[in-house]
Amino acid sequence: MSLAVGNRLPNVTVKAIVDGQAQDLNLPEYLSGKKVVLFAVPGAFTGVCSKDHLPSYVNQYDVLKSNGIDAVICLAVNDIPVLTAWSDIHNAGKLVFISDWDAALTRTMGMDVDLSAFSLGIRSKRYAAVIENGIVTHLNIEDSPGTCSVSKADTILEGLL
Repeated sequence: MSLAVGNRLPNVTVKAIVDGQAQDLNLPEYLSGKKVVLFAVPGAFTGVCSKDHLPSYVNQYDVLKSNGIDAVICLAVNDIPVLTAWSDIHNAGKLVFISDWDAALTRTMGMDVDLSAFSLGIRSKRYAAVIENGIVTHLNIEDSPGTCSVSKADTILEGLL
């Protein structure tokens, strides 16, 4: 499976942080009846992810909600403790964080990238998707994990208006 417009997200249970609490989250159940933005970052505490990508969604959270988005989800190939600390530092408690700690979900969706040259190993490509009832309706993928333009909250918001 590859992540593409028209595709349904995989039927998996993931580790997640919802309302500040770590929990198992069944993705299809959580997405049922919802319109969400899912954005993925190569790694918490990395330059572009911390300075640009995550803050764009924290800053535009209320605007996204007022434009029909039920939840904003950040996926990262990091563990729960790292994502908890990252969320706390960025005051991002309103967002849902998916811990794809072993990159299994990322690989299943064909969104993995090998960043071993930067000592990061297998990570997620940087992208953002609008998902309605579990189906991808809009997808923006960055050309490089070191850039953040088409996957920023502002760009996704433009597509919603």
